[in-house]
Amino acid sequence: MTLRFKCRTAYNANHWQAEIMSFRTQINEDLTQNLRNHLQENQVKIHEKALNYVKQKTGYEVNFPENCPYTLDQLLEINWLPEKS
Repeated sequence: MTLRFKCRTAYNANHWQAEIMSFRTQINEDLTQNLRNHLQENQVKIHEKALNYVKQKTGYEVNFPENCPYTLDQLLEINWLPEKS
C-alpha cells in the first residue's frame, strides 16, 4: 500500500465520518416523535431497502449484515460510529 493510498483512505474516512455527523444533526433537528416511531417500527424494512441499494451500487462487492446490528438510538447519535473490526 502506497503512502498516497493511505493518505487518501484516511481522508475519505474522515470525510464520510463528518458527512454522517452532518446528516445526523439535520435529522435530529427535524425528528418528531411520530417520525421516530415510524423509523423504529420500519427499521427492518428500511435496512433491507438500503442494503439492496448498496449491493446494486457496489456490484455486490460489499458484505453487510442482512439484519441491522444497530439500534435506532445508535444510528441517530451524532458522534456514534461502529467499532472497527
